[in-house]
Amino acid sequence: MCGIAGVLDRSGSASSADLARMLAALRHRGPDDEGMASFGPLSMGMRRLSILDPTPAGHQPMASEDGRSWIVFNGEIYNFEELARELEAAGCSFDSASDTEVILAAYTVWGPRCVERFNGIWAFALWDDERQTLLLSRDRFGVKPLFVAEQAGRFAFASEIKALLRLPWVANDPDMSTVRDYLVDGWVDHTNHTFFRAIRQLPAAHNLVVTREGQTIERFWGPPPLSDDARAAPDAADGRRIDEVRDLLIDAVALQLRSDVTVGSCLSGGLDSSGIVTIAAGLRERHIRLSPEHLRGRETQPHLAFFAEFHDEDIDERRFVDAVAAAAGLGVRTTTPTPDVFPTSLQPIVRAQDEPFPSTSIVAGSIASVIVKDHPAHAASGLSPLKLYESMAAGVPVVVSALPGLQDTIERHDCGIVVPATVVAAVAHAVATLAASRDLRKRLGENGRRAALAHYSWQVSAEATARVVERAVRRHARTDH
Repeated sequence: MCGIAGVLDRSGSASSADLARMLAALRHRGPDDEGMASFGPLSMGMRRLSILDPTPAGHQPMASEDGRSWIVFNGEIYNFEELARELEAAGCSFDSASDTEVILAAYTVWGPRCVERFNGIWAFALWDDERQTLLLSRDRFGVKPLFVAEQAGRFAFASEIKALLRLPWVANDPDMSTVRDYLVDGWVDHTNHTFFRAIRQLPAAHNLVVTREGQTIERFWGPPPLSDDARAAPDAADGRRIDEVRDLLIDAVALQLRSDVTVGSCLSGGLDSSGIVTIAAGLRERHIRLSPEHLRGRETQPHLAFFAEFHDEDIDERRFVDAVAAAAGLGVRTTTPTPDVFPTSLQPIVRAQDEPFPSTSIVAGSIASVIVKDHPAHAASGLSPLKLYESMAAGVPVVVSALPGLQDTIERHDCGIVVPATVVAAVAHAVATLAASRDLRKRLGENGRRAALAHYSWQVSAEATARVVERAVRRHARTDH
């Protein structure tokens, strides 16, 4: 996690003092390094958490080989080594082992559409000094945040809303349509609007080009439509699909193990996180083989797991975590949240998030991140089973493993399909069953939504959220942003 920010003033030179205030608000995102640079109308900078090439060669803002372009970048391009070899064949050379330098070279050779070749998660700002254009880009699924604001010829971007609110010309008035969608329907991130009227997020899978004259936005990727065979009932082809999914998962985990620091995983004992850590273990122990250059030998690095344990038999997953850790040869770092931790954790979490969030699962994730911080590791994670309750509220049918508590919830409310935790074919069959029947999806989804609404009072949530918003607005008003 890094933090990027910048200000472009179309009528003159951007203020470096404004940028310094923005970067100060992002200090928690990048403890390892800070950099700033100005280019006439633009000042931009970043706070860095070093994952690839933590040496000074990876410092940002970084310039291209010809000095024409500069970039600040938050994220990781997993296939940067493959791209680097392709670019070297086109005549490029590299001074670092950083994926940031590869982005600059890719832009030089292929232009803004270079992002179509990237396999990764990113939010970056790239200044083309020759064309006097600023390119902002966000990854296909919007994993990395990127927010923008514009007023009277001034344009700004940042990784977090709080950085934009440090600018005196960015108002903190609430966007009432977004507030309504959250309080009534529980929706967040369903549009590019934020809870602040003056601030928008760059949509996922989009490039935004900003010039002195204005700006243009373009979508560079969209999910492919379902093919006819994907809607068909389960058949003998399921085995082939399972093999394809397995190969894709292995490739994804292998690419994401590329790091110059120790890599760890958040482990809940569920299907997603267990799959990630066991694949990583298979690569490390060479039970799963790839070409030698795929990982540069880094699959032999120690791999850590982080787990939040609850003393409640209905939701505690300790025995599943222990079983996975033993099979994968992992060391597990554990934290045990207690009821008194929850309220004390909320204030820093609310400050970090900048906006209301629909689930308390983020609290457990935040608590687990504390022990990640105490061990020098970059963490990858799967989805927590707590996502079940978010899916129910959204009217989405679910497929879950047969865990105590979760299985009872699904069967009691008839809102999903329960499968054996260790049978991959059963998961594939359940997903295919849901894909093949719109009526089944609708019935299970509606059952889940009714159950979620019956057990969680939106009136109470709305009143609590309104109090938080009111306090935040008053605090921003007192401190003048």
